[in-house]
Amino acid sequence: MALVLMRTVAGLDYAEMAVNATYLFEVYATTAATPAQLRRRGLTYLLVQSGWPVGAAVAAGSVALLLPIGGWELCFVVAACRRSSSPGLRGS
Repeated sequence: MALVLMRTVAGLDYAEMAVNATYLFEVYATTAATPAQLRRRGLTYLLVQSGWPVGAAVAAGSVALLLPIGGWELCFVVAACRRSSSPGLRGS
């Protein structure tokens, strides 16, 4: 039961949040030149963390549109083409 609870919490990205917050705050502590930049640490953290649910919503919306047209095969092809065209994901 404890393993199920741990996996559920990790699946909600709570496990990554602490690592990401620590990293962003360390980066801002060493690179921020002005107090205004230091105050924007929370905004930066918010924008980084909001990428996960926004991406999931976009993916779910695209699947909802593509699934009736071409089934799971079309969804797979679109995802594969998108991945190969992303500059940051080439060669991985």
